[in-house]
Amino acid sequence: MQVTERKEIRLQEWTEAVGTFRGILKENFSISILFDDFQVVLYPDEVEVKRVEEQLESATVGDKIAILRTNILEKPVMVRINRGREPKIEKMVLAT
Repeated sequence: MQVTERKEIRLQEWTEAVGTFRGILKENFSISILFDDFQVVLYPDEVEVKRVEEQLESATVGDKIAILRTNILEKPVMVRINRGREPKIEKMVLAT
């Protein structure tokens, strides 16, 4: 099995990590959200860790995800998951 070397990233306020979700790695003092060539590291004492884990429960490997750190007290970290579905485009008929 080949081990991929990933750059560790800690998000600052109003920065976003975007890429292909590869999983979550839980260690003694941190969790890492794994992407193809980097990982976002969160520490257990950070408020958002539990929220991020809950939001990523529905993500599967290969989904496109984005993690945004904010300065909003109620939402210090936001997670978006795109499961690769094409956006639905409605046909419009213009009346003449």
